[in-house]
Amino acid sequence: MSVRQLALKSGIIPQALYAAINGKVEFWPGWKKKVADALELSVEDLFEE
Repeated sequence: MSVRQLALKSGIIPQALYAAINGKVEFWPGWKKKVADALELSVEDLFEE
């Protein structure tokens, strides 16, 4: 899945998701949940705390 597809599926603006993935902005907790749900994973499995 491309970042653009993930953004569309998770409901996050593509530019914001690109910025978060590249470390330019922090992943907000709500974004983490949306991305994890879109990938059918748990937040804990997807993001190391």
